[in-house]
Amino acid sequence: MPPAQRPTVWLTGMLVACVIMIGLNLWPRPVSAADPGLLAKAAAPQAKLGVAVYDLHEQAMLTTINPDMVFDAQSVLKLLIAMDRLEQNPDDDGAGIARMLSRSDDDVANELWFVGGQDEILRRMAGRIGLRESTGPDRSGFWGDSDTTAADQVRIYRYLLSRPYAGQLLAAMAHPSRAGLDGTDQYFGIPDAAAGRLWAVKQGWADDFRQPGPDTDYRHSTGIVDDRYIVIVLSKGTRDPRQVTEVAKAVIPAVT
Repeated sequence: MPPAQRPTVWLTGMLVACVIMIGLNLWPRPVSAADPGLLAKAAAPQAKLGVAVYDLHEQAMLTTINPDMVFDAQSVLKLLIAMDRLEQNPDDDGAGIARMLSRSDDDVANELWFVGGQDEILRRMAGRIGLRESTGPDRSGFWGDSDTTAADQVRIYRYLLSRPYAGQLLAAMAHPSRAGLDGTDQYFGIPDAAAGRLWAVKQGWADDFRQPGPDTDYRHSTGIVDDRYIVIVLSKGTRDPRQVTEVAKAVIPAVT
């Protein structure tokens, strides 16, 4: 074969190989740097994450990461306790409920948990809302050990928005104290990630009593942003609250 023909043969072979690779779906595909799920995982690579973002205008889920993974609810459960209280007692003056939500007051939660029948609260609300993985705690009285998932949290918020007491609860959740009653900064996650925007949140945090250690902390940030997006970030093993904030930044849609 004359030397002048060799480049043509080589190029022809490369084209054939490319066609075969594309046909077999082997050609490497670039990953979008703007993929919110990938960015969220990169923000807390060592943590277990349960994430869901739901667009109320479009009635559609925008982002999910392990939406059915079960987590201890911790203080996020206080929202469900508050909702059950107002379902059962619409005339409640709401002062204690507002304190429980805005300052994460455990004493109020303890009182309402026992008055409401403890696990019966979960059974009642799961039946009303259609919760699939939300069950009561293994340890009697420890409401924070109750199970929840990101998908169930979306269902809770959607149900909340359909109830006459929604404005009352969201008003408390839109003005939480910077520090909870135990001194924890409550502005990790959604509040710091969506600074300057409208939001209403219920946060949760605690160690896992079953596996004490630095990588077993629960830190949850849940709420509504811009009266449009239900944002749920459940996490276990985030070593710094700022990781939860970075996860929230990754998945909260930009202002349009």
